[in-house]
Amino acid sequence: MSDALPPKPEPEVEECNSCGFVTDLKPWEYASGKHGGLDDLWMMLCDLCANTLAGNASVNPQFYSGQAETMSVVCYVGNVILQQLRKDVDL
Repeated sequence: MSDALPPKPEPEVEECNSCGFVTDLKPWEYASGKHGGLDDLWMMLCDLCANTLAGNASVNPQFYSGQAETMSVVCYVGNVILQQLRKDVDL
């Protein structure tokens, strides 16, 4: 196991690793806990998943009693609503 952290990915437009919505994504760092230690890894998440429990739940669904998928769906729907609002307001 190397002590070097993986490089931080650049922001991009792709599918969120949690909810699946295609939008601007940002790197989100998490500790995987694999290999007997805490390995820092990156996921590409939308703003909603990165700033709510959905990001944590997608990495560690065992701690969320079956709610990880629900949180991802809520973030996907939230992204759809925000996208439409931005179009209506021309943001």
